[in-house]
Amino acid sequence: MAVESPHSSSPNDINLSDRNTTILIVTIVTVSVATVLIAGRLISRAVIVKHITFDDYLIVIGWILSLGASVVVVFATGKGLGKPDARIKDEWVLPLKKCIYAFSVLYNPALVATKSSLLVFYLRLSRVTNKLFRIISYAALVLVNAGGLVLTLLYIFQCRPVSKTFNVHNDLAKCIPIITLYLTSTPITIVTDVIILVLPIPMLTGIHMPRRQKNILVFTFALGIFVMIVDVIRVYFLQQAMIDVSSLTASPTSTIGLGDEKDYAFIVSYSLMWTAVEVNIGIVCACIPTLKPIVKRILPILLEPTRHHSSHETPTASVAKVDNTDGSNPSPESTLQGKIPPANIVATAPIAAKARRQVEADDIEFITIPTTATNMRARQESSASSSGSVYFGFVNIRRPKCLADLSSEDSWRYCTAVTILFFLWGFSYGLLNHLNSQIVAISHSAVSQGIGLLSAYWGGYIFGPLSLGWYALTRGGFKVTFIAGLCVYGVGTLMFWPSAVLVSFPGFVISTFVVGFGLSVLETAANPFLALAGPPLYGEMRLLLAQGVQAIGSVVSELLSKVLFASVKEHSTLIGVQWTYLAISYLAVILGLFFYYMPLPEATDQELQRATRSRSLPMNRVIIEPRTLTHIGAFRVVSITLAIGVFAQFLYVAAQETVNLWFSDLFADHDLGFSPSLTLPNISLVGHSVFAVSRFLCGALCLVIRPRKLLCASLLGGMAISITIAALPSHTATTHPNTVLGLTVGLYFFEGPVFPLIFAIALRGLGRATKRGAVMLAAGTGGGAMGPWVLFASQSKMGVRRSFWIVAVALGMACLFPVYLKVVRRAREVVDWNGVEGKERKW
Repeated sequence: MAVESPHSSSPNDINLSDRNTTILIVTIVTVSVATVLIAGRLISRAVIVKHITFDDYLIVIGWILSLGASVVVVFATGKGLGKPDARIKDEWVLPLKKCIYAFSVLYNPALVATKSSLLVFYLRLSRVTNKLFRIISYAALVLVNAGGLVLTLLYIFQCRPVSKTFNVHNDLAKCIPIITLYLTSTPITIVTDVIILVLPIPMLTGIHMPRRQKNILVFTFALGIFVMIVDVIRVYFLQQAMIDVSSLTASPTSTIGLGDEKDYAFIVSYSLMWTAVEVNIGIVCACIPTLKPIVKRILPILLEPTRHHSSHETPTASVAKVDNTDGSNPSPESTLQGKIPPANIVATAPIAAKARRQVEADDIEFITIPTTATNMRARQESSASSSGSVYFGFVNIRRPKCLADLSSEDSWRYCTAVTILFFLWGFSYGLLNHLNSQIVAISHSAVSQGIGLLSAYWGGYIFGPLSLGWYALTRGGFKVTFIAGLCVYGVGTLMFWPSAVLVSFPGFVISTFVVGFGLSVLETAANPFLALAGPPLYGEMRLLLAQGVQAIGSVVSELLSKVLFASVKEHSTLIGVQWTYLAISYLAVILGLFFYYMPLPEATDQELQRATRSRSLPMNRVIIEPRTLTHIGAFRVVSITLAIGVFAQFLYVAAQETVNLWFSDLFADHDLGFSPSLTLPNISLVGHSVFAVSRFLCGALCLVIRPRKLLCASLLGGMAISITIAALPSHTATTHPNTVLGLTVGLYFFEGPVFPLIFAIALRGLGRATKRGAVMLAAGTGGGAMGPWVLFASQSKMGVRRSFWIVAVALGMACLFPVYLKVVRRAREVVDWNGVEGKERKW
């Protein structure tokens, strides 16, 4: 197949202004700044300090590669880069192709060397920080290098056969577009950028230093944020180029020949420029922390403290100092740094000299002195602990009580903060639910593949709690679990990016699974946190209100989907949806930092057991009551309650997801008969709104009605409506569509409170097993991965409406849980106990 000449004229080319001047200036300026800072770093390290480390070699390698890539871009501007085809001479075509290819090969190694230099620098810092800092640094280093190696090989072998990469108008070589490769590599770039930016923040925020040095540190991190901004700008131009190229080719993942698309040199030009800027600014950020020695020689005023020190303090002692808020005695380090009593000078001289050499070594290597600051921070945390406060980097905050001991007044602020997470996964669930249908339509997938996407999401809910959720919650506590879940969730949203670029259904499945995995880890900690944070009497109410906020998140996402996905009709428009996922991933990072610094109450297994006993639960009065009142056979009553609760949770979520996926088919075979505004998407919006209202309403009713009775009423109501829908005559659905609508909305209403009620009730009385019980209940939501398949298998024979018998059966079997609580007195006493003065609920 012949390909149009890339430099043939077109009337539209007249309207395209050249970009080569802008590209030339921006590239030269940024690479020049990077070169100046590299020179300053080498002078500081080799001439002044006379000590070069491995990270210095890596950054020099990165600069050499970046310089080569920038020179290639500058040379390419003289061969038509940034010009439309009409202004590119025939003799420029082959050199221009070679330049674009050479840049793509040099880019990733330069980025890998630059980021590796920063991470190796972090590992040198890790000798004064905790083990987790070192583990994350190593993990990021492996990710950067492994990903960089794979991408570099892809860039080198982007055409098949490789020997025909530069053949002009070749219709035999099949090439992966460079724009596609750049976009698919974006998640790795963003994830590593975020890690490099965020990783040192917890350590550096605990260091108090002179104002001018602090300003320099802020400026350095501001440049790190600028790198992320450059990433966003670069992605924007990559997407624009992708859309332009996709409109000219049949496939978004392959082209005929390297750069043979029309106006390719113009389309790709800004993408290459911002890619070069990204690497050069990264080199600048990596060099700034090492420039202190040369800055002290040239502009010492920048590093001088803003206040005068007494004559007996050495300059070293004033470089970095942590405020002594508790008024404790000076530390040994401060004594060694200029406050040594004269009588002890001789005896402590060797120790003082050794400490001073260590401080001076750190002083010339870093902007701050983390060695002494870390020790000071540890002492401040110790002194703060003795006074009932805790140090969280910036200020001393009063240490929270044990989670199980919080009063109503204490709990509301913590519950409000954690409720943000409920809104987040409600929003994500609604967004993914709507997007999955669009993906199925765009990729021309079968119905079974759409169910596969939903199963992947809920499959993550099976594996997440039982693996990372279990480990993080039992070993690290609620805060660690929140942060871990947010990290996995942020990675999952970014993984959608290459899937959208390549229109890869397996990629969508994997990214959806990772999102579900991350959200399930969050839910493993968030649900029990709210159930436990405060008086037990209000445990179900707190969880119902938070889950109501989660349902509101789903409604908001549906409203937003009407704007974001209204024009999603083809692959090129699907790429634009990536901005939503990029914003969500950055939000996950911000929330992770928020929870890192926020002092959340925790509770160990022993504290949960103590709290259970102190509330005089009848099932824990082992000394007074015989074993027959706490066990059924060999099993504890509370353990049996948990097992049946997990079973009920599994069945309920299976029914819920079956309704969510198949309810629209109840209206598909006939005229809706509603007003024009009541389309199927709007009916779904109404249903989820009623779902949210029912949770808030049930939360209020928990104050006057026993939660187990509300649970029983909700399950029975949902079962009755499901039976009615399945039993409706065929002509009723056609002649009375309002009846079907009312029944569907009613089903959403009764479904709403079930999940939080089961979760909160089943957790009662578990004591030291509470966290493990929360893990099992979270994993029980994996029923959502299986329920839709059962209806899918039966609808071919019975039809969708008749198949709603399956929903009725699932909800009816889930009724076993409230029936068990009613029949087994010992279990009923546990869930009805209010935890205040040992009195039962008198509702």
